[in-house]
Amino acid sequence: MSDLAVELIKRHEGLRLSPYTCSAGYLTIGYGRNLERGDGISEAEAELMLQNDLKETYADLDKFVWYRNATPNRRAALCDLRFQLGPNRFRGFKRFIAAMANDDWALARVELLDSLYAEQVPNRANTIADMIEAG
Repeated sequence: MSDLAVELIKRHEGLRLSPYTCSAGYLTIGYGRNLERGDGISEAEAELMLQNDLKETYADLDKFVWYRNATPNRRAALCDLRFQLGPNRFRGFKRFIAAMANDDWALARVELLDSLYAEQVPNRANTIADMIEAG
């Protein structure tokens, strides 16, 4: 695609970083990407989005000293948990976070499994809880 075409599209479409309804009534994002056209996104686009989201997730978790000192398996489990929950819901797991800060892996497991999260995604929650307890 030519630089001129890219510039025209950017100027005419405009950049919207949050979903919006375009003038034709379709859910749209970015430079006019129609999210309802049926073919979704490419695997490469999904991978790029995941990598960007993971950078943010790692940066957020790195604010916790206990995360930096955790084993690689625990860090992977915590990343999965934080990725799914987002920063605010993750911080709502106060007793779980306190147990992690105290290196009380058994209690962390119990606290994680005693949650709505564990009720909603029991298989995922059990995997994460097992990884946290086992290290």
